[in-house]
Amino acid sequence: MKKLVLLTGLILIAASLFAQNEYNAEFIEKKNRIGFKLGYHFSGQDYKIDNSRQSTSSLSSFHITALTDIALSERIYLQPGISLLQKGAILDRALDMVEISPLYLEVPLNALLKVKIGKGKGKLFAGGGPYGALGIKGSYTINNKSSNNTTTYRINYGSDETHDMEKLDFGMSVLAGYELDGNLSLGVTYSRSLSNLSPRPSEMMKNKVLAFSIGITL
Repeated sequence: MKKLVLLTGLILIAASLFAQNEYNAEFIEKKNRIGFKLGYHFSGQDYKIDNSRQSTSSLSSFHITALTDIALSERIYLQPGISLLQKGAILDRALDMVEISPLYLEVPLNALLKVKIGKGKGKLFAGGGPYGALGIKGSYTINNKSSNNTTTYRINYGSDETHDMEKLDFGMSVLAGYELDGNLSLGVTYSRSLSNLSPRPSEMMKNKVLAFSIGITL
């Protein structure tokens, strides 16, 4: 996690250096655009009970993001957005398997460095930034290993020990990809929780997501 935060910091520092002496109001006015991303992602969790790491496996799902691509200079962009995505994991316990599937409304705020490649319009981009996510629904599915009976119930969000998960998830993301022609892009994003999502002091639960997406800006 320290490496992830350090990498994001270095990206932002590089972005500020590139941005110097490149500000052009006319350019920015023409280059502020809205866009959308659709993709597929793999989610997992770091889960510990009394500092003992629990065995988990990943889930996969689709996600959608609406964003604004704000040009701060020819190379530096700010990209706030709002995403709908499912996170979670499968927890393998002694007596049962538990599928934890929280659904989040997530707000990322990424700074991007875009570098033109060759003589065409294609650009490589990389960056990162923080995100905040709100749990809006979700489910726990428990499968008993001996009887094979399955029980599903809704996630009860809250901050005391009677609840299943914290409602808010704060973390960091790093991303990279390629803009094909200034409108279409292919990208990969890795994000990870910084906050503990378990309301119980003996537990530690943190989300992690690896996402692949196709984006279009208008």
